[in-house]
Amino acid sequence: MKNKIINLGTANVDEIIRIDAFPRVGETRFSDRYCALLGGKGANQAVAASRAGAAAVFLGSIGADIYGSYVRERLEENGIDTSFLVTHREKPTGIAHVWADDSGRNSIVCYPGANLGSEEEQLRHLREIAKPGDVILLTLEYGKDFVREIAGEAKKKSCRLILDPSGNIEIGKDVAIAQNTYLIKPNEVEAEQLTGMAVRTKEEGFAAAERLRHMGYAHPVVSMGEKGAAAYVEGEMRFFEPLPVRSVDSTGAGDAFLGYLAAALAENRDLDGAIRLAVRAAALSTEKIGAAEAVPRRGEAQGL
Repeated sequence: MKNKIINLGTANVDEIIRIDAFPRVGETRFSDRYCALLGGKGANQAVAASRAGAAAVFLGSIGADIYGSYVRERLEENGIDTSFLVTHREKPTGIAHVWADDSGRNSIVCYPGANLGSEEEQLRHLREIAKPGDVILLTLEYGKDFVREIAGEAKKKSCRLILDPSGNIEIGKDVAIAQNTYLIKPNEVEAEQLTGMAVRTKEEGFAAAERLRHMGYAHPVVSMGEKGAAAYVEGEMRFFEPLPVRSVDSTGAGDAFLGYLAAALAENRDLDGAIRLAVRAAALSTEKIGAAEAVPRRGEAQGL
């Protein structure tokens, strides 16, 4: 039976406004470029895993509103199993307001809404469907106790847990979570917050990855945007060069990376090959507007 990706994370509608330059405090700027797209780190990663060819299951929650219906439809259109998607009656679907400038930078404000509050149901569903060999994707957008339970369950079920330290970064310093995690992938900012070490160069990326190993993480991968990624692979530090692209929106690059990485590992590809594919997919995702919508298909990412 094919190994699957089980994704626990947020599902939002991203309302994206393109701007020439970010406004200063107290300043009002206008734009004629707006769109609403599927977003949320969990949904983005699930779409990426599915487009990479994996069997993806999304565990999350939406509101009983038009945005919730949109999220469900878009996930299903991307081939993702939404059988365990919870609908909240009291909370609206999560929303993210994204400002993206012409150089590819972005600023994001999120309202989680229905994304939080169904953790017990998600844990129960995970226990029902997780099988040895599956890959679990999890963010730190949840509380510490829930993250610890998921990490412990992954270990118990012989699943590989990939941790995205977006959210409450302090949770990522928990030893029990680290020891039950197969791989952690912070970006430069998250790596500095976890380790206290600045990450601006390849050498600093290696140093941060080494520090994460000492914190208990077996396979740290420090993504450095257009600079590439530093990772501990097969007993040594390796650097993965970026793919040159014309970036217009980096909003979901990290999620594209994680979805492709998880899919490759579910296929039992070695970690070096999985990271190389993920780096390529992440770079290509920045050539389009949006997060989930910008994730390349497997053929594009492989250069076919």
